[in-house]
Amino acid sequence: MNPVFALVLLVLPVVIGGIITALDNARFDEGVEKIDQRIELLRSNIAGRKNVLYRFVLSPTLRVLTSIGELTGKIEQPALRSGVRVAVTLYFVTVWAILLFYVTIVLLAILLFIAVALAILWIIAKVAESDGSTTPSAPASALRTQSIWRETDQERNEREYREGQLAGSKATFLGEMFHTGPGATQHSAAYNLGFENGVKNHPKR
Repeated sequence: MNPVFALVLLVLPVVIGGIITALDNARFDEGVEKIDQRIELLRSNIAGRKNVLYRFVLSPTLRVLTSIGELTGKIEQPALRSGVRVAVTLYFVTVWAILLFYVTIVLLAILLFIAVALAILWIIAKVAESDGSTTPSAPASALRTQSIWRETDQERNEREYREGQLAGSKATFLGEMFHTGPGATQHSAAYNLGFENGVKNHPKR
């Protein structure tokens, strides 16, 4: 707090109380008495309420103000009584307002901390939940590569069928070139073997 401002708050109630005492105005003294009576009546009206605002703010404030009125009521001189009552009331209101201000700041800071902590925990829970629900999978490029190079049963049967046809064609060609001799028998056997493999492995359509 600024020292100048604190000095003003400290001196101002005394100055105001001194001015009221010096004026010695009967009408002003009567007005102060009426205000004190209304404060006591208001305190009795809200005494049974259970609201947080009434219990922790208004009720203590009115209780202290009523005590101030009872203590200053023992002063016999009306102007002095009014001056002292106003000065003490201003001191109390100033201190009470500063206290409520700092208490409010602390409560707001606590609530903000709790809200931020809950938000962080919620985010962590969501991230953990998403990590647990998803399983690692192979990249799309790897899956495409596997699908390209993977040979199915039908493709393998067709490949073997083409190889068998090729072997049979070669055997036929060699058999036509060599009609006689031991080579003719070997090429004829190769042709028959290739044809049988081709027919055997050819996929059924």
